[in-house]
Amino acid sequence: MEGLDEAVGKPGNSRESSEREVSFLVLTVLTVLSAVAMVLSVFSRRYENMMASLQMISTKYGSVEGYVKARCGLSDEDIAVIKENLVSEDEPTLT
Repeated sequence: MEGLDEAVGKPGNSRESSEREVSFLVLTVLTVLSAVAMVLSVFSRRYENMMASLQMISTKYGSVEGYVKARCGLSDEDIAVIKENLVSEDEPTLT
């Protein structure tokens, strides 16, 4: 299918070709809008999904540490290294 700039407004191009191009553009826009709606739907449920996941982990494994030990095979030493690298005693600040 030729590009819209080639199909619209140039002599020798049929109306049918222009209509196909417009239909293609409309379909493309609708597809993009549908994808955006899906992404927004996922993000709007993100908090609820995270809380449900944490509740399941707490119920089944006792804690996130219990989960990573059981499911990821991490040792107490591994977890200590991760905490050392990720946890700060400093007061959080906004920059």
